[in-house]
Amino acid sequence: MSRRDRTFAEIAAEAKAAPKHERTVRPGGFNVNGELFDPSGHLLSRIGEVSPKRAQELVADGALVAFEGCGCGGSVGCETEWIEPGVLGILASSRPRFVKGHGSPTWIDLWEGDAGLALYAHGDVEWGGLLA
Repeated sequence: MSRRDRTFAEIAAEAKAAPKHERTVRPGGFNVNGELFDPSGHLLSRIGEVSPKRAQELVADGALVAFEGCGCGGSVGCETEWIEPGVLGILASSRPRFVKGHGSPTWIDLWEGDAGLALYAHGDVEWGGLLA
């Protein structure tokens, strides 16, 4: 049977049987499986998008903050930058704004892990003079 004659079910079964990549922990970044880790190496799971107002509240409650400025989502073309914990107070005292910068896709995601919450700002986000 040639590759063109395989059914979808056969292709799906082959993909399912293929060896999985082992989880490689990449503190502060994404691994080859597209999983995000906080700077301490805790696996994070995406909860969803949040508003700028909610992002400010979450930082005031202790959430970490990551940033990537190109709007790729962080796993494709650029490196994730984490805001130093000692600087998070600046972000807690101001609300992030979506600005017209480079025309990048712009949003803020909420992620959760064993060590707590993290926000991931993407694209043209201006926040406390630290981002954008």
